[in-house]
Amino acid sequence: MTKIAITFDTHSFNKHTEANLHNLCKRINKDKPDLLIHGGDIAEVLYGVKWFDNALNIFNTDCPNVKKSCVIGNHDLYVNERTQGRTSLELFELVLPAIAEKNQFHWLETENLYYEDIAIVGSYLHYDYSAMDKHGVVSDFIKTQPITDHLVFYARNKKNVIVDGTRHIGLPSDIDFANQLGEGFRKRLKAADENPEIKTIVVVTHIPCMPSQITSKPNDYCWSIGTPYFGNISHVDFIMNSPKVKYVASGHSHVGSDTVVTTNDGHKIRVLNSSADYGNPNHILLEM
Repeated sequence: MTKIAITFDTHSFNKHTEANLHNLCKRINKDKPDLLIHGGDIAEVLYGVKWFDNALNIFNTDCPNVKKSCVIGNHDLYVNERTQGRTSLELFELVLPAIAEKNQFHWLETENLYYEDIAIVGSYLHYDYSAMDKHGVVSDFIKTQPITDHLVFYARNKKNVIVDGTRHIGLPSDIDFANQLGEGFRKRLKAADENPEIKTIVVVTHIPCMPSQITSKPNDYCWSIGTPYFGNISHVDFIMNSPKVKYVASGHSHVGSDTVVTTNDGHKIRVLNSSADYGNPNHILLEM
């Protein structure tokens, strides 16, 4: 039996949150996993890149006998004066991968992790507004505005809705960045699918990528206007058409869920979204 521990949204940025990580590692070690995957929002990089480094170092030190890998989350790309002039794109392409490698974390954004007959296929993924509420109070509101196109509306109003709008500096547009990451994700998923030695694929994304992971509240204006930034469901068919995908796990929204979907060929995929939240990190344990 192979055990995989997956954690999300640890949001480390001070000594208190680092203490939470030590406690999380104790709980993970009790399960004796073979693999440990971090699915992003590892730290609040807004308070300095050192917290990203410190967090991965804690996992590396406290869980020494586990093969580790990670993707990043949107909070890992926040920049301000504490990030010493680095752009979010520089963090993503250069700084954070180097820190992950230093702490013996496999960087899933560029390469799958293979373990026996299992492939871990991961990506931050980023949101592309495909999770938007197309009905309800927000949709009705947009129709009353000079800009009636939903995609344009959400791009222009992002800074008024979520912190990403002012703290992601130097990235392409949301849709372009999501398309870039999505293309790499699909290539890696296809490679795992075509690998004859692989029997099971576990998909790990920071941004939820399956409809059952998206919590919709179409009559709640404040929630509904943020829904486009909760997910990227543009790759559902690609995931569902993979006969080897048995698990999908994501984070980001802090809303826990655990569902099973059946594909057209009849195989089942367990779809999980982590309930980990600020100050309350936890992990999902998969046994296969």
